[in-house]
Amino acid sequence: MPTYHEAIAALPVGSAAVKASLRAMSVRRFGYCLTTAESLQTVTVVDPDAGTIPLVVVQNGLTFSYDSADTTTAHDGTTCLVSADGKRYKIDTFSYPSSVLDKDLTAPPGSPSVGDKYIVGTAATGAWSGHDGAVAFYASRGWIFATIPIGRPIYVEDETAFYHRNAGGTWTRGFGSLPFSANTIPRSAVIGQPFRHLVINQITNAPPGSPATADSYIVGSVPTGAWAGHAGKLAICEDGSTFTIYTPRTGELVFDIANNKDYRFNGTAWVSAFGAIIQIDQTFTASGSTSSGGSGSYTYSSGTAPTTSTAYFKDDGSTIDDFVAIGGTGATLKFTYDATITQNGLATTTIGLFRDSEANAIAWSPNFGDAVAEHRNYDFWVTAPDAAAHDYHIRGVGAVAASVNALTRRSLSVEEVA
Repeated sequence: MPTYHEAIAALPVGSAAVKASLRAMSVRRFGYCLTTAESLQTVTVVDPDAGTIPLVVVQNGLTFSYDSADTTTAHDGTTCLVSADGKRYKIDTFSYPSSVLDKDLTAPPGSPSVGDKYIVGTAATGAWSGHDGAVAFYASRGWIFATIPIGRPIYVEDETAFYHRNAGGTWTRGFGSLPFSANTIPRSAVIGQPFRHLVINQITNAPPGSPATADSYIVGSVPTGAWAGHAGKLAICEDGSTFTIYTPRTGELVFDIANNKDYRFNGTAWVSAFGAIIQIDQTFTASGSTSSGGSGSYTYSSGTAPTTSTAYFKDDGSTIDDFVAIGGTGATLKFTYDATITQNGLATTTIGLFRDSEANAIAWSPNFGDAVAEHRNYDFWVTAPDAAAHDYHIRGVGAVAASVNALTRRSLSVEEVA
């Protein structure tokens, strides 16, 4: 039901003023104005007769409203005024700042503009004296101050950084302790991405079905599925189920867990971070068995490869099994065969490098010797056919397999080079 303003009841038409109503209206409906020098802490605001309480207090042009539910907030002279009888008034026109111009000044600037805000420095002087750590606002009536709550962030413009007041009341750069769970920050979230990744290997061509978060690979040379078209790129599981593909940058480093080595991206390929050699494998036999077989003779030819069907001896000790070229198809491999060989007279034996069960040698070199023991060295440069595992071995092929009398101190090594 509509009612009249209290002034109607206090000053009824055609009747004398009602003193009690006029007094109640004056206390409750008019703002209680304080001068700059006055403090509400010295004023009892509750009417001792009717118990009426002013709804608004005004000081320095700022309006504070009565908060009947608050009985604990301390008087700070800026955001909360507390009367002598414990009534609390909260500021209406004040808002905590989101930024300040500076936080290190200890004296007010000479020509501030209305609205300028600062965090007052330590041992402040002049109009800021006694307000260390507070935020100083410049208003048309001069400087006013506010104590910012613990934990509230403020952007300091001259430092382009955020600060917050810690539990001890000290302004501290940043937002405080912000711990992140393990494996939660993706590579793409870091400026410059200065990473040295740990990759499981460099030969996997299809995304593993059940990866763990942070599992990383250099995609193999013949990728399939979701990795198709991304050979040599980095595949990183960032969510525990799928892989994110990243194009490596020149100079980027990885540690290959499978090979226990560091690799560097040179702009086109991953190469050993320790030099041109990417990986090495070797076998050595001081003495041991050889096997023979085949029939017919072979005369060295640079254009025709020796075969497994021609009469041969096989150095059973000089084999490298399950060798995988990290660089995949087209990777450069250097095989070196060392042996002390004793031949029958001036018989000529061709030393051939064979792969798996292939019939033709993939590289070969002639050996001219006589009946004395001579140490020989052969280098074979070949390209890897793919990134699969292969077995390599040495055979000697000649006019007759029995042209070799003795074979000792044999070693076969392979280097994959960049």
